[in-house]
Amino acid sequence: AIIKIVSNDPEDDLNAYDFDFGRVEDFDAKNSDGERWLYVGRNATRVTIQREGYKTVRDYELGYTIKSGMTYTLELKVTVERVHKRSVLFQIQPADSEADIYYRKKGESIENEVYLGRIDEFGEFQESLELGDYYYRLVSPDFEIANGPINLENADSAYVVNETLVSKFSKVELKAEDDAEIYLDGKLIGKSSCVRRMKNGRYEVECRKVGYASSVTLVAIDEK
Repeated sequence: AIIKIVSNDPEDDLNAYDFDFGRVEDFDAKNSDGERWLYVGRNATRVTIQREGYKTVRDYELGYTIKSGMTYTLELKVTVERVHKRSVLFQIQPADSEADIYYRKKGESIENEVYLGRIDEFGEFQESLELGDYYYRLVSPDFEIANGPINLENADSAYVVNETLVSKFSKVELKAEDDAEIYLDGKLIGKSSCVRRMKNGRYEVECRKVGYASSVTLVAIDEK
């Protein structure tokens, strides 16, 4: 007898299933016009159906006894959980900040944070997340940490996160008279004039020139 296997899910892979009709004659199978045909010996009354990742159906009663020369149809009804997602586009400035993106679901602690990825050379990163409420966190060595909410209510269009990071550095111009050498915390950084990007903190700036007494100044870079 022939048993035609069909599924309620048009994208279902019928070849991924294994069928065991019990202690009857061996069967063979082939595909025909999008269906899977099983050649089953007579007298089969039940079947066990298995597929990796799915719950096994054991000794399913066919409701009839397979007879030789007949054609039957066995429809598989598969329940597939549809996950609705929405695209999230991060647009981060400065683009060269190399910021890493982390996220977690609303209500979860930071210990449950998940690494999402790093922005590209244009300061962008895009990923699809399941609908829901999240918090993101942007981490970069040279910039202050930034964070905020992500509220994904529907999947109609991309959700855009625009964020401008605040630098941990200040641009500082150091000048010395008479072509004196400039030392920062004991290291030579220039002569007469130089511009440095400096983190918040306190520094010792020293000006040196042969034949002159050195001049030492304490410089404080405030957080604001």
